[in-house]
Amino acid sequence: MLDSDLCMFVEKDKPIRDAIIGIFHVDDLIFSAPNEQAYERFASKLEKFYPLKRLGVAKEFKGIEIVQEGGRIMLHQTKYQKEILKDVGYADVRPVSTPSAEHDPEPMAETSTLRKHSIPSLVGKLLFLTKMTRPDADQALNAASVMQTVDPGLTYALLGRIFRYLKGSYRGIAFHGPKSFQEGRTYPRITLWPDAAHKVCKKTGKSRTGYIVLWGGDPVGWLSKRQTRIALSSNDAEIFAAAECIREGLAVRHITEELGIEQKGPIELFEDNAQTILAAERGMSGPRTKHLPLELHFMHHAQRDNEIKFVKIGTKKQIADVLTKHVPKDQFEYLVSKFMVTLGP
Repeated sequence: MLDSDLCMFVEKDKPIRDAIIGIFHVDDLIFSAPNEQAYERFASKLEKFYPLKRLGVAKEFKGIEIVQEGGRIMLHQTKYQKEILKDVGYADVRPVSTPSAEHDPEPMAETSTLRKHSIPSLVGKLLFLTKMTRPDADQALNAASVMQTVDPGLTYALLGRIFRYLKGSYRGIAFHGPKSFQEGRTYPRITLWPDAAHKVCKKTGKSRTGYIVLWGGDPVGWLSKRQTRIALSSNDAEIFAAAECIREGLAVRHITEELGIEQKGPIELFEDNAQTILAAERGMSGPRTKHLPLELHFMHHAQRDNEIKFVKIGTKKQIADVLTKHVPKDQFEYLVSKFMVTLGP
């Protein structure tokens, strides 16, 4: 059992490429094996202690569909997506190209089909999708859910747009290490992509954090949520987001290191805000940053201790933009294509 993830088990007396890796969820188990012999050995050993139902090569786990082909593993929820569209009466609606719009829509009428369902039930259905395999719709769901106590009609309209987007968009996430990893020469690297949108919550004036954690270019973690503090400026909001992303990135690194996959050198953090990079380099002692909570000073220490390396990128290349704000169609498709795969309906 890993100290960094209590649901993951690994044979620690073997190199990671030759080890059995298992993940438990209550009474369900999915595990990887380097070959058929290792699989049979492990399964037979388990059967001595527990009743085991062998289902063969994994094709689905906890509602997530698994496709293994062409040297990659792809996860998607097409079946679940179609089920919830049918359940809410959106199986035959006209689709839209983005999960959110530049301006808020008109509140949904009380006689609308979608309003037969409670807001918490709709949010719950979408959460299982956005937190598992659909980061592209996470920002839109966050923006809708925080408005439910302010304007239910608007919340239903925002949720309706997400369902319309899902009607015409079937995507998933894929995992395939670079060629050098497949050949056993090097391991994939962790990269961090944080972003923030300042003062986007009409209810509280709070900003939104968004980030994506990639491992070898593939998404292993993402988040879109309203920040817990009031950011006095866009720079403050970006610093909050970067700090949150660093915490997640270091946690991922702890897991990979415990698996025996060591990344040499610092984790690269791609940041489009120059002031955030400057704050990380100088520390939080400047006139515009000295008011920030002490807990965020660790961003500076992570940079100083060579755990994190900030890399300046252009705003249009910041893939976490889709997790903080509405992005126009063409730019949205470009950014999403960098970390997701498109499927047929």
